[in-house]
Amino acid sequence: MAQKKRDKAEIEAVRAALPLTPPPDVIETVKGRMKAALLVYRAAYATEPLTGLKKKVVRVTCTSCGQSTYLPYVSGYGCHCGYGQDAFGFLDPADKEPKYSGSTCICPACGTGAEALHIGRICGTRIIEKGYMLTNHNVRGHFAALGFVLYRECDKNGNVFDIVRRYEGIAVIGGRTVRYTGYYKGMGYNVTFTPEWNARAVWRDNADTWNREEIFFDKDAFFASEAANSALDVYIRDVGQNIRIGAYLQLWTKHRQIENPVRCGLAVFVSRVIDKATHNDGYYGVTRVFSIKDAELYFDFKRKKPHEMLGLDKKDLMRAKEWDPETMRFYRLCRGRNIRLTDQDVTDVVKIGIVPFADLLRRSEREGFVPPVLRTLHYLTRQMARHKDTVGTTFLLDYWDMIRGIQGRLPEELQFPKDLVAAHNAAVLRRKEKTDPKIDGGITAFAKTLTRLSFSDEDTGFLIRPVHDQSELIKEGAFLHHCVGTYAAAVSQRKTSIFLIRRIEAPDIPFYTLEYRDGSVAQNRGYKNCARTEEVRAFEEKWLAYIQNDQKEISKYGKRTAGETRQRAGA
Repeated sequence: MAQKKRDKAEIEAVRAALPLTPPPDVIETVKGRMKAALLVYRAAYATEPLTGLKKKVVRVTCTSCGQSTYLPYVSGYGCHCGYGQDAFGFLDPADKEPKYSGSTCICPACGTGAEALHIGRICGTRIIEKGYMLTNHNVRGHFAALGFVLYRECDKNGNVFDIVRRYEGIAVIGGRTVRYTGYYKGMGYNVTFTPEWNARAVWRDNADTWNREEIFFDKDAFFASEAANSALDVYIRDVGQNIRIGAYLQLWTKHRQIENPVRCGLAVFVSRVIDKATHNDGYYGVTRVFSIKDAELYFDFKRKKPHEMLGLDKKDLMRAKEWDPETMRFYRLCRGRNIRLTDQDVTDVVKIGIVPFADLLRRSEREGFVPPVLRTLHYLTRQMARHKDTVGTTFLLDYWDMIRGIQGRLPEELQFPKDLVAAHNAAVLRRKEKTDPKIDGGITAFAKTLTRLSFSDEDTGFLIRPVHDQSELIKEGAFLHHCVGTYAAAVSQRKTSIFLIRRIEAPDIPFYTLEYRDGSVAQNRGYKNCARTEEVRAFEEKWLAYIQNDQKEISKYGKRTAGETRQRAGA
């Protein structure tokens, strides 16, 4: 459906009418749930009644009961819970143990469990605990869900303050979601709270998820608003935990029929789809952004009936309660080919990996080969049981690629060999040793660029260097019985980079092969695709630390083209 234009005047009118604080009963409920406490301590002096001499003690104030108690002074340094070192602490009468900042204690006055904290660690005030609350309102006929945070803080004297801050607000105005915030963010994690709500020009659902106990839902206000038909009340009730209200409302305003599966008991499945369509974003990668386009991969929004939206028969609808979105999407892909999967087939494909198995089928189709789904599934299941972690969808794709390279096609009799590992290794050896001058020149030129990343470490006894030419790449794969030789074209085109790990004492004998792509290590494999040892892993980490200044530049290599979806894990 076409997205309506923003009514700026109405958005501003709603902003001005939004309540600045939650209802008093909601605040009291959240306060009642707060149980955390601190024992704020400082140095003090007490006079001995018999001698009249002053003695150094520690005054401990509990933020729960507000009572102050004098306890024995303990000198020395403690290091607890990341607080660092304290010059002194106090002796806890409950267990007769010295306590410092971060220690768990019991208040001598009221018996409440608390955390010790020296006043030197309090700058102005210290947050003891946070309480989140989401309330909904009917504002000018529009639905508005407003998030608040209750901060319980204390000062150096142990005095407690409860402060309510505005957090994230969501409203549905004229068929669009509108975001309001009660703060501004600066660079990094710097947050400045504002005295009123602010309307954002661009929608971004980056609020934290909410749990049912944090949501104080007013059904009367909801059903009197323009979002009354969204089934949001059912969604909140059925999902219960990690509820992304903003993302759901944004999806509903674009595709109203999303309420149909929710009302049919599939709210949890819809929530899983929203999680799948939510990605990290922002400068630090900590912002969570919801993508409607990604959510549309799992539903056919041209349909209205829930089972048709999922591409299922009506009797299969409840499978969505048990399966994750990727499994359901694959099941729909097979049904489009008139292939019926049994429950055991679904279990097997989940074990293999839904995403890589579906990618195997899609890529094969693009290259003109349509593999039989059930035969491929059963074949991989048997081969994985036989060879454990050695084989997988990528391993089979590599084998098919090598056969095409050798014969120019993929004969039916060679598609599913009896022993995939043996056939794969034989294909590696059969690849022509003659190198392609153009590819070989590309690898050699790339190697000159990467030479500065060569590194040796006497402690581990290993060295690492880039592959020099195509012949060396082919021999590496033949010696270690893996398929790195098939990466020649990709290395030549600088879509990825290959480094050779050797023992310093035997620099010409293949040992481990490392692929560096997209700014990180994509894989590091040894003989017959074995995983790296702890010693090799330690050397790899040292090498990454060594090249950290060059990682930004090298990360531009190894990026796949838009049309290439194959992931070469497990080469």
